[in-house]
Formats: sequence, structure tokens, C-alpha cells
Amino acid sequence: TLDLANEQIYALSPTADMGVVLVSNAQLSPYHSSIVKLDANGNVEWRKTASQVTAQGVAFFCITPTNDFGFLIGGTLHPQGGGSSGAYYLKIDANGNQLWSKLYRGGSNDVRRILQLDDGGFLSVGSSTAVRLDKVGSLLWSMWIDGGPFSDVIKTANGHILLVAG
Repeated sequence: TLDLANEQIYALSPTADMGVVLVSNAQLSPYHSSIVKLDANGNVEWRKTASQVTAQGVAFFCITPTNDFGFLIGGTLHPQGGGSSGAYYLKIDANGNQLWSKLYRGGSNDVRRILQLDDGGFLSVGSSTAVRLDKVGSLLWSMWIDGGPFSDVIKTANGHILLVAG
């Protein structure tokens, strides 16, 4: 069974098998995060904690399905023992195994929404920054944008990209 009594669910994404993957953060210590896969009946298939994928303190805020049936998760990484925080990306496969992770400092130190683009890369938004990554998480560009904080990035039916503030 899944006990989330002391956690706050930040985002979830449906899976190909009618289940769901969710990301949550502990209420008393937001940098203790979890990734949980539930089947169609709500049974836990697997659960990964942030400490299983990084030794640092991570708060997850968003998850998006990827065209390879995996997921890209975004949040904030706070280095243990000091140092500056940064926007953190974690790519996992359908079984929750880490494929890659990236940390980018400067601009926003958070990732609030991620959109996979037609070329397999990603566009994400944080409090005040839009970030473009290629399909393996390499930084293509980062742009500081007035008007944030941004809450979403969406693709319209005619292919335009919109950044949603508020």
C-alpha cells in the first residue's frame, strides 16, 4: 500500500499501462522526494527516493512523459554541505531506472513544467527562466524572461509554444 500521509504530491503523469507515476516531497523536509509508479488499480509497482538517484537534497515539482515511454522529472537540487542550488532534471525509464540527470545553475533554480518537443528535446520553465535541452539533457540555451513566475509551457494545435505565467 502507498502511505503518503507525510508527503505532498506535486505532479503526476499517466502511463501506457493505465497506471500513473507521481512525484512527491515530504511535508516536513521538502528535499526528501519520491517517485512512485502505481498500476491501474492503485497498487505500488515501484518507488524511488531522491536519495537513490542523488546524494543531494532534491525537491521534485513536475513530471512529463517522454516519447520513449520514460519520464523527465524536474525540480530543484540543494547541495548538501552548502553550495548553490540549481534547476535539476532527472530522466528515468518506464521502470524508474535513472538514464541521466543534469544540474544547471543560473537563472531560475527550479523546474516547474517540462514539454517534450518534436525533435525529442525539451523546453522547461521555472520561476523566471525558459530552458531548452536536447534529448539527452544537454543545455542548448537558457533565457531569463520578465513576467514570471511561469506555471506552464504548452504547445498549441498549430505548433506554437506558449509560456503561461501566474
